[in-house]
Amino acid sequence: MEQIALIHQGKLDALTNDFTMSVATGKDMTVLKLAPKEETMRSMMSSLEVQLQPDFSATREVLMYEPGGDFTRIIFTRERHNVTFPAGTFDQTKPLDIAAVRAAVDHVP
Repeated sequence: MEQIALIHQGKLDALTNDFTMSVATGKDMTVLKLAPKEETMRSMMSSLEVQLQPDFSATREVLMYEPGGDFTRIIFTRERHNVTFPAGTFDQTKPLDIAAVRAAVDHVP
């Protein structure tokens, strides 16, 4: 998630120490592919692919590929911009209740 946040912030330079990156652009989509450099990370994830609008304004899909061929695909369909998440949303010990997070996100114009 930290890497995806850096991508959204346009901080790709921060990722070059940990990933080999390539970008393919097209009329309908831009694809950013990241391959982990570190062996331990590669044992869990062979690559991360982020599919973006051609102007980088929105993410359409994120694909996380595992070494054995399995993958996780996240499709973004109801995007919200300029969302301020409530404190505790991403707390890994005691995260905020999902209803409170949804209420905050649903109030974004």
